[in-house]
Formats: sequence, structure tokens, C-alpha cells
Amino acid sequence: MAGFFIVLGDKKDDNGRVIESAMSILDELCTYGYYITNLHINNGTQIWAKTKVSTFTDYYSMRTGDYIFFIFNRKIYGVGELTSIEHTDDCKFWTYENANIPTTSTVSFPIFDGINPENRCICFFKPLEYFSYAIDMDEALTAYPNSFKSLRVIQGRSLIKMDDEETQALYATITKSNRACKGQTVDWNTPTFDNSKQIVAGNNIAKNPNYYSFTIESLLTNFKIRGLDGINEDMAIEAAVVERLNTGSSAVFDKLTYVSHQVSASPAKPVEYMEWMDVFGYKTTSSLMSKAISISFAIEQYYVIEIKRDPLGLKHKGNKEPQWVKSNKAVANRLMKFVDWTAQNYASGKYPMVKGIIVANGFDDDFIEYCKGMCIRNYNSGYRDATPSAWNDIELIKYTFDGQTITFTKVL
Repeated sequence: MAGFFIVLGDKKDDNGRVIESAMSILDELCTYGYYITNLHINNGTQIWAKTKVSTFTDYYSMRTGDYIFFIFNRKIYGVGELTSIEHTDDCKFWTYENANIPTTSTVSFPIFDGINPENRCICFFKPLEYFSYAIDMDEALTAYPNSFKSLRVIQGRSLIKMDDEETQALYATITKSNRACKGQTVDWNTPTFDNSKQIVAGNNIAKNPNYYSFTIESLLTNFKIRGLDGINEDMAIEAAVVERLNTGSSAVFDKLTYVSHQVSASPAKPVEYMEWMDVFGYKTTSSLMSKAISISFAIEQYYVIEIKRDPLGLKHKGNKEPQWVKSNKAVANRLMKFVDWTAQNYASGKYPMVKGIIVANGFDDDFIEYCKGMCIRNYNSGYRDATPSAWNDIELIKYTFDGQTITFTKVL
């Protein structure tokens, strides 16, 4: 199971006065088992900002059974488990009619009472284990230092996804800490779970499923077509790729065990200087998973995906290489940089465990040949009788968009 790490804070008025504490918010969320990201929308906003689409993409990567943790004032609380509610087979939804449209400024048909216009999407969870003793972030980071990757780059984000190993490490740390803290003053008087809002939400969804269904199409209809059949925003394509990899609803993309986006691919340094993989995920071997092998040992292949909204080509006139050609070559070179990072930091140097993918609105023959010739890594296969081998496991996938539906086609 993957996990989501959510940062809470005090709710303040325009003068900076606290009107609801983070602890009160935590109690509310964990009593009724839901989480909503507040998305402030300026009046007159016609299109979704990248930051908002990034948040939606986090939700598209959610899956029933994933874990959820909360943090404020350096203290980590947990643990909830994302759950499908009655009359549905999903854990995430739009919160009211037309919440998917950025210009919507009033709430009609709310998923339950108390929804405001900034509450655009929601996920539901049930208590897996609510602990009375929170743990300090440093305690988590030092308990299993090699397991934590996402937690180290939470700065500036309210929601981040953790992989299976990191989630298990965090759950284990909280559990062990609580056993050691027995008899001490508690950090949290854990609430009694009340599923009444989930029942109301399930009934409302059953009456008007189209109002709340969190499909990728409901988001993409807000984006304009660029050129003949492209989308005018990289992040929207990113959301669609994550949704397809999470659900396995495309013949082109495998269903992955874990998928996330904007995953750090840099050595330890300030967050503002880090580089980020557009989409990252992995798939496990079912035969190993059936024998209760830990997911970190059952991973079969890692996926590194670079996304561009425009067509990628290299064909040009004249001897001097124009800037746009250099930029397009940089897409392939950037992907290979992330392939190297993944092989070295996740796959123990085993390049065959890594697949590189570029998604764009088309590729010319010159770009395809460039990828065939330049996107190669040489390595030794085996140890005592090592043999030279070459890696070139790269795929080029073209997307098209008709104003509502996005389609993916494998080119290479």
C-alpha cells in the first residue's frame, strides 16, 4: 500500500487570527473520515492553475487501501485507510455539481452539508489505527533513513504521496513509538469514528453520480485544444497519464502497483534547486507478492515518464541547429538523466529494471532515430562472468485530444 502525507495548519481570518486550530481540524477529519484540499480560486479565473491541477493529479493517484497520515507542528498523526463508500467503487470525488469547472463560484448539490466553493474534491478514509502519541518528524526520518524520500521534500506542499516502503516505515515508526510512550501524557485524544457523512455522501452520489464522478474527462474538458489535437497544459496530460497508470484503463499503459508525479530526482539539497520526474512508478511481480514478499523486494520494473504537450521533432533546414531542436533533444536527454537516477538509487544499478517513456503530441522520424541512437546505456550483465550489455528500453507514446477524451498510441 502507498500512503499520502498531508500537512494541516490553523485556519485564520484575513487579519491572521486563528479561527480554527489544526488540532480541531484533525479531530473533524478523523471523526468523519474525509479530507478536502482547500483550493482558493480568484474571481474571474477561467482556467485551472498548474498548482491546482497538480493537486487533482495527487487525487487521481489515490486508490482504495492506500494509507493517509497528517502532520502539523512537526508532529505526525495516523493512520487512516482510503476507503470506497457505499454505492461506489472509488474513494475520491468532486464535492458538488460543476466543482470541476474553475468558474463555478456557488455550491449546488453538495456531497454533504458544510461544503464551500473552495472545497473542490474529497477523499474518504476509515481509521486503520489512531494513535494517542504523535511522533516528531525527525524521529521518523532517523528511524529508517534509507526509506524516506518524499517526506524529505514536503516543503511547500500540503499533500505528497509516499511509496510502499516509505509508508510501511512511517507506520512502523509510529507503532513502535506508541508502544514506548505508554503511560506518558497523550498528544491526542483520539476521536470515535462516525461514518454518517460517508453515508450521506454515498446516498447523494447514488442519486446524481455524474455530479461527483472524479473522471479524468471531467477535468480535461476545461483545457483548450492546442494545434490540431493537443492540450494546452503539460500538467493536464500528466494527470491523465497518472490516472491511466493507476487504473490500467489504457491498452498502452500497464496498471502499476504504485504511481506518483513530480517525484524528486536529486541528491539532498534545498527543495527549490531539486529536479523532478514528471511521472514515476513501479510494478511488482505477482508471484513474489503471492508469497508475502515485501514490496520493496518484489518490484519488477520502474517507470520514468517525461511529458510534453507539443510534438517533438528534430528535422530542420540549414546547418545551424535552431534552439527548438536543442530543446527537443533536451527532452530525451533529461529522461535519460532520470533513468540513470532511478537505476542508481532505486534499482541497485540494474538498468533492465527501468523503463523510460516520453509522452508528447507526436514525434518526427529524426526524433525517433535520435532516441534509438542516443538513449542507450552500456552496462555489465552478471558478475564473475560479466558480459557487456546495452539498455535501450525507451517508449515513445503519442497522445491526442478531441476536447474531452485523451487517447494514447505507442509510436516506438
